[in-house]
Amino acid sequence: MTRALAVVVLVTTIGFADELTLPAPAPVGSVMIAKDGRIAATTSRDHKIRVWMLSEARLLRTIDVGDRHTAVTAFSDDCQHILVADYSGDLTVWDSISGEVRLQQHLEHYPLAAAFSHDGRYVAVAVGSAPVHIFDLTSNRIALKLADTPAGTVAMAFSRDNGSIATADGDGVVRVHDARSGKLRSENHDFLMEPLAVDFTPDAKLVIAAGADKQLLVIDAVSGKTLRRSTRMADAIFYLEVSPNGREVAVVTLHADNLELPAPIFLLDLHSFEKKKQWAPPAGVIGGTWTVDGHFIAATAAPEALHLVTLE
Repeated sequence: MTRALAVVVLVTTIGFADELTLPAPAPVGSVMIAKDGRIAATTSRDHKIRVWMLSEARLLRTIDVGDRHTAVTAFSDDCQHILVADYSGDLTVWDSISGEVRLQQHLEHYPLAAAFSHDGRYVAVAVGSAPVHIFDLTSNRIALKLADTPAGTVAMAFSRDNGSIATADGDGVVRVHDARSGKLRSENHDFLMEPLAVDFTPDAKLVIAAGADKQLLVIDAVSGKTLRRSTRMADAIFYLEVSPNGREVAVVTLHADNLELPAPIFLLDLHSFEKKKQWAPPAGVIGGTWTVDGHFIAATAAPEALHLVTLE
């Protein structure tokens, strides 16, 4: 007999209760949270995607992905599109409300990362050691491919105006490309080890990047020059995201000695790198995002529960 799991959700104050409990029939592997904080999607060990209306504690839709083993997931800002790509190279984008397939592609390699443009029209997928593919969801075709990199791309982010895309690449370089033409705009070679996370400031003038060097770099998006560095942290940084107002950056770290152990999350002042909030999660972080009202929601999983905690 399958034992139902509980999903406990602590959410923002936009129309939500402080805590919701949702049923889940299988352990959750990843969580995607909409920018308005009202919808979340989970992938689980039973190979199903579940879409939740958090404000009503209601399951909107279940999507069966068959026997696919998920490599990468992504959620568009407007909540409408869910991407799942697996280790066999199959990529699918679903409409989160209707469950209809919007894009179906087979990639030549399994993907390492994916990111939607902020208007939801494009999705960029890092395809192993091959160039990054950018798909146009209105035409269901490849819009362009970025220039090839020696060791592939591990993280990507579109600028808020959707005009640029930054890549954190396996050769230790952070690159900024024109998101419409694919033209390389700038490169930064100041990482000693692999960058693992990247994002733009809201005005698209700066790129914030971090990774195994354990510090954040503030990079001029036009010249590629490093403008500022944070002090070195105790752990590697595997995810970061700039707040909607551009004043803070959320930093998710990896435990230096054991990847299975939890590591702290920080909310830092983007100008001074002063710690405004530090949280020690009970388990490894499996998802998170800034909401439009300026809260960062972090997701962790326990054997019988999933927790989404709001950091203010």
